[in-house]
Amino acid sequence: MTEVALTTAEVSRRLGYTDQTYQAVIRLIRSGRLAGFRLSGRYWRVMESDLEAFISHQRAATDT
Repeated sequence: MTEVALTTAEVSRRLGYTDQTYQAVIRLIRSGRLAGFRLSGRYWRVMESDLEAFISHQRAATDT
């Protein structure tokens, strides 16, 4: 199965942010909290598995 690279807008929606807060996703990537990469040096992408790992980690942190 091929893994999907998500746009910052898609990540933003999955995290429950509005489309206008895609900058929050970029801040998460730049801070190292969320794995991401640049496509053509301009557009940020996040692999779906990395987003799932981030969400799982966030849930685990709030459960303790």
